[in-house]
Amino acid sequence: GQIRWIQSRDSYHRCDRYAPGYENKIKNSRPGHKVLRFVDDYNRSLKRRVCEFEIFSLNSSSWKVVDVNPDWHIHHYYRGLSLKGNTYWFAKEKLALQERIFLLCFDFTTERFGPRLRLPFRGRYGDTVTLSSVGEEQLAVLFQKSS
Repeated sequence: GQIRWIQSRDSYHRCDRYAPGYENKIKNSRPGHKVLRFVDDYNRSLKRRVCEFEIFSLNSSSWKVVDVNPDWHIHHYYRGLSLKGNTYWFAKEKLALQERIFLLCFDFTTERFGPRLRLPFRGRYGDTVTLSSVGEEQLAVLFQKSS
């Protein structure tokens, strides 16, 4: 129920993406709320590719760099979904000839991206793929093939 302003160390504007989450701790302790900030895109004003991942801890009020060298890409128009403290996105392989999308999870307890979660379909440009939660326990994926 509190509002708090968090100042990022750097900002690349349209390329920046943020995801809320929390550590899954022992039942009677307060969860450590965190924010993942990442950018993995070409920045026109800097004329170079920017790839940075960092976490802001609300408990310590500090940023921490996360060492990630992704072989996948999360498009800026893919929105994450937070479920049970973790955040999930659709992602795709960076160098694949066919665009194979999969679910990717960021675990705020380990501060790492988890394994790829395969999807039972192959999407293509124009298809609609939406991520949602069912109650507080399950992820749901809606796939609508373009005509």
